[in-house]
Amino acid sequence: MEVNIKGHFYENGGYSKVNKNLALGLSKLGIDVKIEPTNKNKSNYDKELDLLNKRASRDAIYIDSIVPTLGLESFGKYKILYTTIETNSLSKNFIDFTNNYNEIWVTSDFCKKVLEKYINRSIYVLPDSIDINNYKEKGEKYNFKSSLNSFIFISVFGWSYRKGPDVLLKSYLQEFSKKDSVTLLINSRYNNREKNNNNYIKNFVEDYIKKYGGKDPPHIVRFSKNITEEEMAQLYRACNAFVLFSRGDGFCLPYCEASLSGLPVIGTNFSGQTMFLNKNNSYLLDIDEISPLSPGLMHVTYWDNLEMARLKDEKTIKNAGKLMREVFENYKKAKIKNNKLKKHIMSNYSIEEISKLAYNRLLEIEEKLK
Repeated sequence: MEVNIKGHFYENGGYSKVNKNLALGLSKLGIDVKIEPTNKNKSNYDKELDLLNKRASRDAIYIDSIVPTLGLESFGKYKILYTTIETNSLSKNFIDFTNNYNEIWVTSDFCKKVLEKYINRSIYVLPDSIDINNYKEKGEKYNFKSSLNSFIFISVFGWSYRKGPDVLLKSYLQEFSKKDSVTLLINSRYNNREKNNNNYIKNFVEDYIKKYGGKDPPHIVRFSKNITEEEMAQLYRACNAFVLFSRGDGFCLPYCEASLSGLPVIGTNFSGQTMFLNKNNSYLLDIDEISPLSPGLMHVTYWDNLEMARLKDEKTIKNAGKLMREVFENYKKAKIKNNKLKKHIMSNYSIEEISKLAYNRLLEIEEKLK
């Protein structure tokens, strides 16, 4: 069987991780995999991937692992769109784009539920996969050049309104002070070309400290260095807890990576991550309401008026701070909770398990095409 996978492969970020894991996982199961990178600039060299970077024939099964708005659909005997949905509603362009494919794969039950509101076709759930051999609790820890406090909350995300940096900062600044031996480590980059990337996050954080930090604000550090997957695992292990109050995600790998690295997880009780996060294995913030995004909030028109969690009510912000405080003050209990999450992730979302799911579905397709 020949399979062509199109999408991001060599860049930093979740899309590249998922595509790389899928390509290499299927290849190890004996499928003739070819990859078609949508970005030709290789910021991360990978010898294994390069061996798969070849042109596929028209007889291959084509998997387009892309954001539908890119308009990069392939042409082959059977076409699969593998995508993620981060909002509670979809644009007409998204729906129209799905019509170019024989079937749709999505990354979580949440994605499937949203998509089923708009189309009446076959939708399969293929979750993101995690390298459980890299993200593990025991191992080397990242060596910070500057001194951090004894308890470190880490948040990992691409900077945008969707990822809730305003919720994170406001709740942290209102809940803690300099008297608490805590640090909030924000590992994030800002990719909007319309703004000054170097100063945007810095200015944003400083504004929030002035507004909500009081006279003795708690410690906040930004970490924006490009690091390898191995170093990312070391970064998690050097911290104590993971926190991310996202307004919408299709799966969200950092929750899983942090948990496998031994960190209790604090997140939002909404969207893709609820497939594996629950209140028995993590600390979840109940949302206030689901509402449409005001035009311009995400700086890309695609997102305008799509529905996400609002996360604006003062009660919600206060509850977010309480969750962080609970983990900080009851850390042994938080670690026990995370052991449940860690076991679940290891059993269900390893590269091997997800590759088997994809492999079995591809075999069914191949049999149908005979």
